[in-house]
Parts: sequence; C-alpha cells; structure tokens
Amino acid sequence: MPRTGGRGGGVAVDVEDLLVRVKNGTDHELAEVAREVAALTEQGRLGEEDDEDGVLVPALLARLAGAGNAEVRVRVMAALRRLARCVGCESKERLASIEALSSIVRSLSRDVDEAREAIALLLDLSDIPQVRQRIGRIKGSIVMLVTLRNAHEPGIHDDAEKLLHMLSSNPQNVLLMAEAGYFRPLIHYLKEGSDMNKILMATAISKMFLSEPMKSSLGEDDQPQNLRGALPRPRLLLRLLGFLAMAAPPQPVPAPAAARADVRLGFIGPGSLAESIARGVAASGVLPATAIRTAPHRRPERAAAFASIGAHILDTNAQVVDDSNVIVISVKPQIVRQVLVELKPLLSEEKLLVSIAAGIKMEDLQGWSGHRRIIRVMPNTPSAVGQAASVMCLGEMATENDENCVRSLFSAIGKVWTAEEKYFDAVTGLSGSGPAYIFLAIEAMADGGVAAGLPRDLALGLASQTVLGAATMVNQTGKHPGQLKDMVTSPAGTTITGIQELEKGAFRGTLINAVVAATKRCRELSQS
Repeated sequence: MPRTGGRGGGVAVDVEDLLVRVKNGTDHELAEVAREVAALTEQGRLGEEDDEDGVLVPALLARLAGAGNAEVRVRVMAALRRLARCVGCESKERLASIEALSSIVRSLSRDVDEAREAIALLLDLSDIPQVRQRIGRIKGSIVMLVTLRNAHEPGIHDDAEKLLHMLSSNPQNVLLMAEAGYFRPLIHYLKEGSDMNKILMATAISKMFLSEPMKSSLGEDDQPQNLRGALPRPRLLLRLLGFLAMAAPPQPVPAPAAARADVRLGFIGPGSLAESIARGVAASGVLPATAIRTAPHRRPERAAAFASIGAHILDTNAQVVDDSNVIVISVKPQIVRQVLVELKPLLSEEKLLVSIAAGIKMEDLQGWSGHRRIIRVMPNTPSAVGQAASVMCLGEMATENDENCVRSLFSAIGKVWTAEEKYFDAVTGLSGSGPAYIFLAIEAMADGGVAAGLPRDLALGLASQTVLGAATMVNQTGKHPGQLKDMVTSPAGTTITGIQELEKGAFRGTLINAVVAATKRCRELSQS
C-alpha cells in the first residue's frame, strides 16, 4: 500500500494523499498535484521507497489519457519526467510499457508546449532498447516525429532530431523514417551498416513509392555516386543507383528560392485538406511550419492539428489575412462568398489568393473578393497521403512567380498541372471522382481473389498493391498503358483470358462513360 514517506529530516510526503488527489482531483487540482510531484521528486523527497508500490506513475498516466486541458497534460508529463529521472526508481521501467508510451505519443499531435514536453519525456526514456523498438510500433509516431523535426520550433526540432537518432538504432524505424521523408539514417546504414542491413535498406528503398518532394530530399541528402562501393552485391548496387538517379530533384519550373523564403502561408479554414497541404509543405521543407498560420475553427481539434505541426494559431481570419501574403481559401464551398466578402477590405495587391473550394469558378472568386491576383487549385482526396493530382488555373493578375510558388506548395502533396479553367469540369470527372472508381476496382479485384479461394486480407493487399504498382509503372517508365499491357499479355495466357472477360463487360467503355457522366454532372452543378 502507499505510505507516508520522508527523508533527510524533511517534512514527510503523504503518497496516499498525492494518489487520491491525482485520481479524483479536477483538472486544476491535477495540475497542482502534478507540479507538487515534480517538485518533490526534483528535491529528492519523493522516490521509490516512498512510492514502494509504484502507484503514482500508472495514476498519472491514466489522468494524462483523460485530461481535457493541454496545460494539465503538460504538467502531468513534467511530473512523469521527474519521476523517470529519479535515481534508483523503477518509474522509468513503468513508463516503458507500450500502453504508457502510446499515451505519451498521442501528445505529439497536440499543442506545441505539450508536444515539446512529450518529446523530452520520450527522449529521456529512449536509452531503454525496448522503448526504441516500441515507439516505432505505435502507429503514426515516426511520421509525427519527422514532422516535428521539420517544424524548426524552438525546443522541439533539436529534441525530435535527437530522438529520431536514438530510434534509428532499430532498422525498422529507419525504414519508417524514410517513408516519412527523412532519409539521413537510411543513408547512414547504406554507407556504414552491416552487409545485411545494407541489403535490407537498398531492397526496401528500391520498392518504396515516394512523392516527388521525398525523392528530391533523398537526392539532396546524398548524390548517387557518393554511395558507390557501399553495397556488397553489384546487382543490388545497380538497383539502388538506378532508383537514386530516378529520385534526383525534378528540374521543371522550380519555385524561386527567394519567393519561398518570403512566403507567409495563411489558411482560411483549417479543414482536413488544408491540414494535408500544411503538413506536406512543412514535412517536405518547402516552408518551415512557423511560416504557416490559421485561425480557430468551430471544432477545436482542427486548430489543434495545425498547432501540432508548429503553425501559428491566430485569433481571427482577419489576422490571418493581415499576417500572410499567400492566403488559401479552404472553407466549404457554400460559405466562400460570405468569407470573401468579409475579407475583401483586407485583400491588398501584394497578397496572392489561392482557392481550393470545389466548384467555385474564377469569375465568382474575383467578383466576391474584388481581387484579381487569384489562383484556383483543384486537388483530390489522395492529398491525404501525399499523392494528390492537382490542377491549377491562373486569374487575371496572377504572375509566373505566383504560379511557381503555388506549384511548389502543392507539389508537397503530389503532382501539379496547369490548365485553363474550361477543363476543370472534366478534371473533376477524372481526377476528382477518379479515386472512387479505383476504390471500386480494388474492391472488385479483391472480391475476385476471394471467389478464387484467397483469404480476404491477402486478396485485398494484393489488389491494392497491384493497382499501386501498375500506376507507378505508368508514371515512372513513360510508356503508354497499352504498351505496358502488351508486355504482360502472353498468347493464349491467363492475362489475355482475363482481359477478354473485361472486354465482354465493356470495362473500358464503362470507365469512359463514368468520367463523361461525372463531368456532365459537375457542369450542371456549377451552373446551378
């Protein structure tokens, strides 16, 4: 049972009282008792012999998971940090469980101060080998740490980089870092790791599907020729060098460095698509997270998501406009008019307006805002995973520099094309609605696999990876899809037999009709 303690002639510490207050106190009381626990531990008056049953750490963790106030969670983690540093205590081992680590990792996506304290606590725990392995197993943890490393927020960037360095002792974590766009540990393994780890890394990266900004990051970290002699097998070396050559930074229309350095990016409406853009921009290094700002939303978690990136959260949309020179209109289409009319007096000539509101035409954007320096962009839903297909059109006063700036921003979440606005209804029918067509195709292929005798999870995995692989071949080889189809279609073989069935069902004609019908419906909706 918890008992009253005290050492060195000081006032006794009533651990049982602390425990009751931790478990039952209000958030305000919890913050006070957490501060008290931290101070007592720092003074050496609260240790393992006082909390002999180890009840304080589990109680604090339980409240950490349920506390609704960011300041309270910061206080609780500060107390846990002090307990973890207690010499001779078992608190550190209690914090090393997967459940405890999961509670701490959740704070990485919250308030900046909370993320800072969470990283510091994880860093304190990371000298335990099992902790380094367990953190990597927690879904999204590596991605969040890479994002925070790229945020350049004081007290966060350095600790995030140190923690990633500690976690890189585990090869699986290194692969997760590479998938998140942070390649330095992987390059280190390729240069100085064991032969087995070199093979593992080279094989993994040759199979990895990377966005253009991630490829650029890889190409910049180490030029391919610098890796010559790093791998033990010539065939594998050629495989890696071929990939790296393909991963070199893309040359077409880069945004001018000076323009990127001057950009202050504001989002009017911190929705999910806006968050995807902001995260992509920060993670790819196109802009530091501190150059991003938005205002609170009726759903507090939306602003919290931006804060977790390291963006500035201002009080009002008017402040966002005033403090930004590139302003993204990312509200629901039905309120775009109201928002633009309210912001109209603030939109001076030096500000670039970017609309991602679906279906709102340039003519309306210019009329409602009284502004002519506008770019309209239409991304699609795969922006959430950095694989968007975005198309933009330029307003009357938008410049080539504006186009390059917006291209660099949206290249952080996929690929970008420029087209006349008259094509946007067809863009909606193809790339806007297209992901749903492909989801349907993946589902149908998986069902076919199940009908042929495959387990459901295997069938779905094979179907989705097959679609991803086929799309990657089209994008990276430059060959026409029909040519690639012919390459895998043998006379009287299985593939041509399957294609024959698809042709019987008018597969190609049905897809063509779907795009045309969706385009027509988009045109009808925009006219109404």
